[in-house]
Amino acid sequence: MSLPDYRVVLVEPRFDESIGFIALAMKNFGPTSLRLVKPVTDFGHNGRMRGGHAQDVLDYTTVHESLLEALDGFDLSIGTTAQRHSLRQIFPGGQ
Repeated sequence: MSLPDYRVVLVEPRFDESIGFIALAMKNFGPTSLRLVKPVTDFGHNGRMRGGHAQDVLDYTTVHESLLEALDGFDLSIGTTAQRHSLRQIFPGGQ
């Protein structure tokens, strides 16, 4: 059985190590398309070290100017955050 086509999108990641860890988790669990939206950090040596055997995922990681651009072509997106918010925005398809 093949997995559905899905990608992981990080919005404004602050630490290159986090990008590496996410790529490693992706490599272990299946998805290979990592997209970054306006990363706050320059991805460098520390991130690559943390990426371990996921260098191929990191090599094909793309950077985007907006979340909508990163999600282009997909009908469903699911988001999580560690930030506490009292106001949640829902973006219906096409917006």
